Amino acid sequence: MPGYLVETASSFVNGEPDRLIGALSSRLVEEYPGDHERQLRSWRSQIDLLQTCLGDHLESDRTAGGWGIIIEYPLLRLQRRLDVVILAGQTVAVLEFKVGAGSFNASDKRQVEDYALGLRDFHETSKGLSIWPVLVVTEGPDGALTQISDGVAEVATTNAAGLGAAFRRLSDRVMAASQQQLDVFWWDSGAYRPVPTIVQAAEALFAGHQVTEIAAAATVVVY
Repeated sequence: MPGYLVETASSFVNGEPDRLIGALSSRLVEEYPGDHERQLRSWRSQIDLLQTCLGDHLESDRTAGGWGIIIEYPLLRLQRRLDVVILAGQTVAVLEFKVGAGSFNASDKRQVEDYALGLRDFHETSKGLSIWPVLVVTEGPDGALTQISDGVAEVATTNAAGLGAAFRRLSDRVMAASQQQLDVFWWDSGAYRPVPTIVQAAEALFAGHQVTEIAAAATVVVY
């Protein structure tokens, strides 16, 4: 399933916030009818921050206008969505936002790391790419930007003020490796195929069998 909003960095930076919010909210309402005022406020904060920081970054690195940005990328079966994915060269930056939060905590770091590992292991168009998980705590202290490496890097942390430095690190990675830019729409089209749960595997295994056969297979013989 494609992301809620898929753009190049330049089109995103120059996009009208109301258009961007409208595209996000229409997908949300289609899938989850109800009151989403809190989510809309969070998106407005994220979009304002991203447009400002990316816009400033494009002033110093025009090639970054070709980067891809996906907001709210669904991870099927997990019923979770990645807040923001930035595609810079051959690097996939996974940004998890905690809008209004004031500190970094271990569970949030594990969350964004799990997302990155899920892309590495189960996402068709992320295979073999560098994946950089970034926790953005908007009101937090100064964070620590890890090095981008092959595979999944250590989780980087930043506040709103440090997001521009994260984009500069992505540009440094692209330039140092002379990387060709990933196509955002190609990446977005990649299938996400996680390993089935035990229940799902059992359902697939016994599909088409009679109840008596399933019962026989489930019998435990005790000697």
